[in-house]
Amino acid sequence: MISPSYSDLWEYCAAKVKCPSSRCSIATRHCCGFPIAMETISIASDTFTNFICAKPGFDRAIYALPVIGKPADHLRVRYRGLDRDALSCLAKGTLGQIRMEELKREGCVDADDEFILGLDDARDVLGWMNEERPGVYEVIWTRIAGASAVPPIGWRTLGFEPTYFGSDHFSAICDCVCFPRWHGTDKEGTLFAEFFSRLNSSGLFGDIATAQAFLDYYLSFDWTETGDYTIAEVWVPVVQAIK
Repeated sequence: MISPSYSDLWEYCAAKVKCPSSRCSIATRHCCGFPIAMETISIASDTFTNFICAKPGFDRAIYALPVIGKPADHLRVRYRGLDRDALSCLAKGTLGQIRMEELKREGCVDADDEFILGLDDARDVLGWMNEERPGVYEVIWTRIAGASAVPPIGWRTLGFEPTYFGSDHFSAICDCVCFPRWHGTDKEGTLFAEFFSRLNSSGLFGDIATAQAFLDYYLSFDWTETGDYTIAEVWVPVVQAIK
């Protein structure tokens, strides 16, 4: 999977906050793969900062949501899960998307058009993306928690989260306590405080049981996202994990 920079993720969030549109979850053919997702290490963009300045709800610290006047680097939790606008195949898109479309025709991309099946191919796509948007995307590896798929050598786990493993990779963690693009969260910032305190610095849980307990609690509210959730585990190269 190849995902975008923290700044671009904030900018993307600006166009999606509390969007009323519904989504569906599409089953993927594979239990693991390489999405290409937004990086999560750069500062929030001016575009998103200007957007949140017009939103009074962003004027105080709630979970890991952005706060008016503060850059992203003030946050203890900086989400690095699956819900980061991963690249998808597109015949008339960016160079990376075009390359992914070619790989799809070769059987090297999964049914959802976002999981690249081989690391060399994922690095190839990232190289093409860097021609147009250098440093904006990163390659990550993910698997359904408990699956026997073996991670790449030299990679380490960031943690676990409940997500739509296929489709748009919707994450209850991301939407609830990091980037409220769809359903948002409680205004007081108290309902999910206990689980928020258990998140690591990458915005993920350290074990499957805690991720499942959070999902059960999250679904107990009638305003949250219901769908076909899976507990996913996210991995990155060791050098990415420690920077």
